[in-house]
Amino acid sequence: MIVIKPVCFCNDSKGFEQYHLIEGKFIKHWNEGLTFYFYTDDGSEQTDYLANNLGWFLVSDKLKSLLTEIDKSDIQYLPVRVVNIKDNSIIKGYSVANALSVLGVLNLEHSDNSVIEADEDNVQ
Repeated sequence: MIVIKPVCFCNDSKGFEQYHLIEGKFIKHWNEGLTFYFYTDDGSEQTDYLANNLGWFLVSDKLKSLLTEIDKSDIQYLPVRVVNIKDNSIIKGYSVANALSVLGVLNLEHSDNSVIEADEDNVQ
């Protein structure tokens, strides 16, 4: 099993919810002040992808360049600030990749799957 532990946390998503960046819709009014805090205890180095508590695809400029070479039109890059929580230094060169083409590739009717119902009292 692969577990990706978030190394970045966003305390204020500036009105954007997690689902806003998984719907495949162009974001017209983005707040460039949106800040992720990088916890060096959880990850010792900045990688080309930073796992985060919002589940957004937070990518470096290097990965952004590679993705742009592959597909020039279907990803919107939204700049964010990344701050090293240890010394408050700004880590430059990260954006959220907003995929504008979302494909429905999972066929639930022909898949083995199960639904887990959550008790509303236990959902946090």
